[in-house]
Amino acid sequence: MCLIGLYGAWLDHGETFAAFKSLTGAERRHKGQKLLVLWGIPILSFAMLPITAWESIASNREIRDLHSEISVQTNNVASLQAKVTDAESKTPPKMRIGSVSASAEFLIGTNSVTTNRWGNAQAGWTALLSFMGPESNKSSGWSFALNMVSDELLWWGPAETLRIPLRFRLNPGQEYFPRSALDNPAEELLSKLHFFSLRPAFLYNNTEILGGTVTLVLNGAVSKTFQIAPQPFFLMRTNPVTGKLESHFEINNY
Repeated sequence: MCLIGLYGAWLDHGETFAAFKSLTGAERRHKGQKLLVLWGIPILSFAMLPITAWESIASNREIRDLHSEISVQTNNVASLQAKVTDAESKTPPKMRIGSVSASAEFLIGTNSVTTNRWGNAQAGWTALLSFMGPESNKSSGWSFALNMVSDELLWWGPAETLRIPLRFRLNPGQEYFPRSALDNPAEELLSKLHFFSLRPAFLYNNTEILGGTVTLVLNGAVSKTFQIAPQPFFLMRTNPVTGKLESHFEINNY
């Protein structure tokens, strides 16, 4: 642009300068001013060229520095995200299962229990508890299961009903299946266990279960609570409608 301006000034210079020399007074001053403008603008533009070029170089350097800073910050964000993911993998919900415990508490519509049912006195357990996975069903076998046992029996009233708390640990020898079940992260295994079966050995036949809860705890902190709906407990009886024998000797949610 500067060269084009200079070239234009050079083309117009001859005529304007000749008129400037031949004129006098106000007209001469007018032509002199035109000469100043004619040459002043391109010369000033040419003089400003190094400054403009320097500003352009500085601007390009600033843009390059900004791109470099963005790249550094992007890498920092990726590094922080990796650290967050690694930290999350070390929290109880994300960790492989290292500990398993459970508890149950339910109310029965009687004040009578026994401590010697089903020949369990020598085995020393008072209740069995299983948590099952949803991928299959009871008739064909569950895809996941945790099997637990309680060896204590406590209860408290009032007199006409009993509230019974139980604590469970893994049942040695038949703790879970498949064998890889505990390799799952805690929250993932909990998401697969939708059902429970509680088999108390201390209840008499035809005991009414009035309600309660069952809670499974993994890694000491990750838990899931199941509701016990009111239901009967009996070993065997005839269905008054169908006339067929049926049993309901476990407390469950399916």
